[in-house]
Amino acid sequence: MSWIVEKRKQGMEIYATNRETESIFIGEGYTQKEYKRSMELAKVIVKALNEHEKKPLDLSKHPEYESQQDQYYSESTQRHP
Repeated sequence: MSWIVEKRKQGMEIYATNRETESIFIGEGYTQKEYKRSMELAKVIVKALNEHEKKPLDLSKHPEYESQQDQYYSESTQRHP
């Protein structure tokens, strides 16, 4: 997935989006100062998200993550009376 900066509502709302499933509201652009700040922030966030998604997920560094996930799935799949 590739993240991009997207403007909505006639360019007044700024989002970071991957165009498939997720969007993150960054800020508004109702004034020139707000717009500039929101666009700068959006560019930083989009760059970070794109760099993060290029890296492979290594769960060996976070063994607690696997155990929490396993616990969650075992609890959510148990039948309750």
